[in-house]
Amino acid sequence: MPALEDVPTIAIEFVSRSKWDYLRDYVLKRDKYLRIGVKEYSVIDRFRRSMTVYQHAEPVERVVAESENYRTPLLPGFELPLAKLLVQADRWARRKALTLGEPLLPGGSGG
Repeated sequence: MPALEDVPTIAIEFVSRSKWDYLRDYVLKRDKYLRIGVKEYSVIDRFRRSMTVYQHAEPVERVVAESENYRTPLLPGFELPLAKLLVQADRWARRKALTLGEPLLPGGSGG
């Protein structure tokens, strides 16, 4: 277990496409991060076109749709336009797929 000063306030993951990655990011990492005291954990899912936010103090998850801007009181003044981030994630996945010779997923994005 990390020392208290080593615990981040916010942790963010991009989920990958396999079933194991989904379980790891949405369940296992969430439980671990919240257990060690991370105040907010988010999973950005370019396949579902959303971001799921879990907060240490709240047992309820919040789903941010692609069309929304995300804000958190933990970073006053910060705003994340999720649609712009997802466009960049799709571009990165396409470049990666083309570089590695992987097939593109439906919609033209690689994995």
